[in-house]
Amino acid sequence: MKKKGIKSVIDILRTFEELNSLQTFIGIKTVDQNIIGNFLLIENSETIYSFNSLDIVNEEKLQNGKVKVTMRLGCVGLISKPYKITQDKVTILSTTENNIPPKPIYKKGDPKIATKKDVEKIKKLQPLARTLPAVAVNWSNSCSLGDLERNNCAHFLSDAFIKAGYTELKKSGANSNIKEWCDWNDSDKDSNSRPVRAKEMWEWFKTMSTESKREKPKKNGFWAVFQWDKDYSGGHVLLYDSENDVVYGTGAYWDWSDQYFYKW
Repeated sequence: MKKKGIKSVIDILRTFEELNSLQTFIGIKTVDQNIIGNFLLIENSETIYSFNSLDIVNEEKLQNGKVKVTMRLGCVGLISKPYKITQDKVTILSTTENNIPPKPIYKKGDPKIATKKDVEKIKKLQPLARTLPAVAVNWSNSCSLGDLERNNCAHFLSDAFIKAGYTELKKSGANSNIKEWCDWNDSDKDSNSRPVRAKEMWEWFKTMSTESKREKPKKNGFWAVFQWDKDYSGGHVLLYDSENDVVYGTGAYWDWSDQYFYKW
């Protein structure tokens, strides 16, 4: 006869089996200020759940401040999706790109990040407008319309492209590849707004490209670069000077799984 309050091995195994059959959710947990008794589970910037706390079957604390919760079978929750209100409609957004990107990991031998001296060095060559070297000349790690985004890789790079003569990247250029701009907080900037999404810049790179590679080129001029990794699906863009092994951008992720290089 087992003592009261002590579970047998069979009971423990049954409990684990029941938990494994239920659905689990992982994210940052906080109080839902809109629904009494509910909590929010922020999976990522695209998906936020709201569940009643009484429906939690099991809760496990994870590293990096997240929790893993198992919810009661049959319970009802809410799921929210980010959206943008435009003049005539509500548009559901995919905003993984809004997440703060991870800190770049650099190792010995990686290309260095451009300094003002590097910009001046290219400027002395007097590159023609609408060339990739001209983009390097106009790189300033900022946007002339203001710095609005937490992740500015595409925002700042597109600003340099526009200053180099690629004015089709302005909102007034009606580029079909571009859907998101840096005018979210100020409608007066409308026609001059810059693209802010790395994946959209990547699509534009592909339309411009006359040559492409999947491995880092050596001593072969300037390349527009898109970097991608499953842990940060928004991607990253930069300009790479393969002659001098210099990056013009907000950083570089040479350790990421996918690297795309474009030249024109």
